[in-house]
Amino acid sequence: MAAFHCLAPELVHCIGQYCELKDMQSLRLTCKYLADQFESEILHTLSLNVYRTNIGRPLSKILFLARNPASTPSRAVRHLSLGSLSPKHDINIDTESFGMFEDTLVPYPPPPFSPRVLTAEEDMKKYLLNALISLKNVQSVTWKTATADEEWAHSIVLEALKSYKNLIKVDISLAHARISLPLHLFTTLQSVSIDEHSETADDSLNAETIINLSRLLAVIPANQLTSLAVHREWQGTRTTKALCIHDLFQFYPSKAPPLRLTHLELQNAFMKLDARIIPHLRHLTSLYVYNILEPCREPIVRGYRGIFSKLSAISDEVMHLQTRAGCTLDELWEAMSREGIYLLEIRLSNVVSGFLEYLGQYTGLKKLVISTGLFLTGADSDVVAKVFFAEPLERHQESLEELVINATYEGLWCFGEHNVASIRRLRALKVLTISISSSDLGKEEDVHDHGERRKDVVKLLLDTCALHLPALHHLILRPAILDSQGQIGGSSARSRSRSYAHFNLVQSRIVRRLSEYYAPNPPTHEGRRIDKGGLPIVSVWRGMFYPEWKDAERTWGYRITPEDRLLCERV
Repeated sequence: MAAFHCLAPELVHCIGQYCELKDMQSLRLTCKYLADQFESEILHTLSLNVYRTNIGRPLSKILFLARNPASTPSRAVRHLSLGSLSPKHDINIDTESFGMFEDTLVPYPPPPFSPRVLTAEEDMKKYLLNALISLKNVQSVTWKTATADEEWAHSIVLEALKSYKNLIKVDISLAHARISLPLHLFTTLQSVSIDEHSETADDSLNAETIINLSRLLAVIPANQLTSLAVHREWQGTRTTKALCIHDLFQFYPSKAPPLRLTHLELQNAFMKLDARIIPHLRHLTSLYVYNILEPCREPIVRGYRGIFSKLSAISDEVMHLQTRAGCTLDELWEAMSREGIYLLEIRLSNVVSGFLEYLGQYTGLKKLVISTGLFLTGADSDVVAKVFFAEPLERHQESLEELVINATYEGLWCFGEHNVASIRRLRALKVLTISISSSDLGKEEDVHDHGERRKDVVKLLLDTCALHLPALHHLILRPAILDSQGQIGGSSARSRSRSYAHFNLVQSRIVRRLSEYYAPNPPTHEGRRIDKGGLPIVSVWRGMFYPEWKDAERTWGYRITPEDRLLCERV
């Protein structure tokens, strides 16, 4: 142990990063020196998630902190994670139960709460505030409000947050918020993420929270806030209540220096980049835009379960307001190009021609996540995919480290012979998520019309990974839906059942191809032998498949469990 003590603290800390949590806990018990060294690693995060079947452990944490405000956890905790704060919350019951009474459907009265639940609630009312305030060095908070939370619990949390002098990051879900959040009081923040997807009837509280966020942007030092994310509720986004990016800067002083945002994330909002907004985005390196709204008389939207719906026409007044607040997606990306704001990381839910032109104007993109769920048909989707895999993707082949393509339809967004040449040029790629079409996963005896055997597209992809993508360490394979399953009005239970069956079929056939795969032998890259055959870890749905040496074949393949093989046999 004496030799361990002689190491510099930086080396001890580095060694700790390679230890399992239980090993660090054991090391902390050996002496005060190691206890102090590993304190920040073990006690970095405190999680509180109280519900009916999980009362004892979180409540014991609350009682300990409240009664020992100078304890080691009070000093060491840097991240606070909050979930349900109600001992009455039953996570197994999401909805009310109903029965018939005198030919009328009425809800069953909830069962009475046990004395244990009621006592726990009283203890929380008494000790929760002191417990949270005892955490002197909290820097970040994740808070997911829950169904059974009551106003008293949320008020206590806000009182505690006001006491955190080092708070720099908040990530809050407002789904069940009981009070509005005075975000404008938290002037130490550097990162704010708000998810406003409300499940309560009264949305005025969340509206006030958004206003308070605007007030925060107006008073915070310009060079302090670097990350801003606002996920807005979908309902009502086509009315005058719809959020636009200008709402977030409505109180910003016109003569104040602009913010230096490096990350911006918006969902279900209008986004018009004009002279008022552009200065705040000059330093942007990552942009996430989901379902950005465009001014439109009669839009077709993709709603619940991916079903398209054609909405009724809006009035002239609302159309005028939308035009003032927003622009088309093509105009948005044209503005980004015009202003020379070139990003390192992009996530978006709608690929338009303006975006492809934007990608073609620079190099250096490191991460790209795209979803293709807003195309009305597979044919529309294929037209854009064909362009994407040409020049736009080629411009970033030397820098792109993560590519995620969430393909909706089977077609040209999926991997195949049509885009293998483009994929194999991405030599810096570390993570790839892509879909496989069912038509490329036919049975072994399937042949083309002209008599040739179908090419095994999974083998083609894995060979590409082994021979051309030396940095790739994780491959995620997903199914896509058939074009006929995404049409407007296709919401029947039968079509949904067909989609699930289709997904299961594709996933099972992918696993079968994995079980039959063997890497090229010998696996080399530029004259040198590659470890594990150059094969990445493969994820298919919830399964993780790891490279494994196959003695009989003298090459690498994939480890397949008996449960995985049983899944293959059902196909």
